[in-house]
Amino acid sequence: MEKMGMLHRPHSKIEELSREEMDELLSSSEAGRFGLSAGDDPYVVPVSYWYRSGKIYFHSGEGKKIEYMKKNPKVCFEVDEVAKDNSWRSVIVYGKAVLARDAETRKKVFGEILGAAQYEAMVRAMRAMRQTTVEVEGAGAYMGWIEVTSMTGRRSA
Repeated sequence: MEKMGMLHRPHSKIEELSREEMDELLSSSEAGRFGLSAGDDPYVVPVSYWYRSGKIYFHSGEGKKIEYMKKNPKVCFEVDEVAKDNSWRSVIVYGKAVLARDAETRKKVFGEILGAAQYEAMVRAMRAMRQTTVEVEGAGAYMGWIEVTSMTGRRSA
């Protein structure tokens, strides 16, 4: 049945994902969406991220996302995957955003995520491209993570 150019898809049964399945989807994806709010203003924004040790890590310069997190650190984060057969799975994470701007924290977190050797290789490559130390070390940029309080996962059956 077609309605205004859109195909009508029957609702399929929805199942819960196990914690292991949620961790696998979060670990295998590279982009997700933050759900943020400041006062009465909601904001959803895509972001690249890393999922390690039960935390979602991200990197960002100043902007609306950081502004909202400073006003209200309670966030949600969503990742989904849709297959060619229209089956899907998704995870929504709830928690508190933590922002760090100092170079030492950034180096420590990037080192843990990338590994010390990869981090040093990234810094060398950026310096080789003649970027200043401020740009390489990311002064002014934020390393952030979500302290997870809960998460839910669903999939089509």
